[in-house]
Amino acid sequence: MSEKKASRLPENIIPVLAGATREELAVAVYLSVKDTYNPADGAKELGITEEDFRAALSFWRGAGMRMEPNTEKTVSPESRDQRYDTKTVAESLETNGDFRAACESLQALYGKMFTQFDYDTLLYLYDHCGLTAAYMCTLASYCISRGKTTLKYFTKTAQNLVSEGVDTYEKLEQYFEKRNRAQDRVYKLRKLCGFGDRAFTSREEQYISEWFLENDFSFELIKYAYELTVNAIGEVKLSYMNKILGRWHKDGLLTVDSVKNSEQKSDEQAKNTGTSFNDDEFFAAAVARTKKKREERK
Repeated sequence: MSEKKASRLPENIIPVLAGATREELAVAVYLSVKDTYNPADGAKELGITEEDFRAALSFWRGAGMRMEPNTEKTVSPESRDQRYDTKTVAESLETNGDFRAACESLQALYGKMFTQFDYDTLLYLYDHCGLTAAYMCTLASYCISRGKTTLKYFTKTAQNLVSEGVDTYEKLEQYFEKRNRAQDRVYKLRKLCGFGDRAFTSREEQYISEWFLENDFSFELIKYAYELTVNAIGEVKLSYMNKILGRWHKDGLLTVDSVKNSEQKSDEQAKNTGTSFNDDEFFAAAVARTKKKREERK
């Protein structure tokens, strides 16, 4: 029986370990034993959010590590795309007013004097990633407003956003607008379901991220799925709601009106053909029960 080479992390990862979070360490180990992966599946297997998984990837890339699985199942060291020496940083601060303004504003926001490493990181974001002073200051203010007051968190977030294509100030504004809408809908969802201040489970967070961030479902659509769920099984269950919403999304039904029109057509077709109840008609039956209960309350 042939022996298999054990997966291992490179020794030069050791200096970085002390500053890594639990999620970042988990992702490092996870990727060291995986041939292929995607952030969504990796997050589910580790029991963390996809956002945390992607942030961990950004952390290791920013630390100069190549966090991509390969055929030997190792994590190889890799230099960052671009690094800047003291002279280059000093010249950029002297000749580039926009970069200098960004550094001065960020120092004021974080209340600290930057080190050479800090300047090197910021110049990387500005010069290599193409982030403007307005972008960096706006993102830093957002991070601080959420209680994330370290430059390390800001850097990880910036790298994560750039990797997702949010690489201009206009895209950043759209990103914040989308997140603000999502937060408002999450608040309404809590109130609708009677969750109060209960923390969501990791699985529930994944559902909510898909509904409000990835698919941008309206709250009206979520509420309708909630009504069908409660009338069908007598309780609030986000996993059940997710199946309903997944079916609608697959069918391109993204508004309550389009869902109801589809249900009406299904009802008419069933009556005309005389077909019996099956799984595909389950949600239409749930709607019928909802309508009946409303009529009884009148």
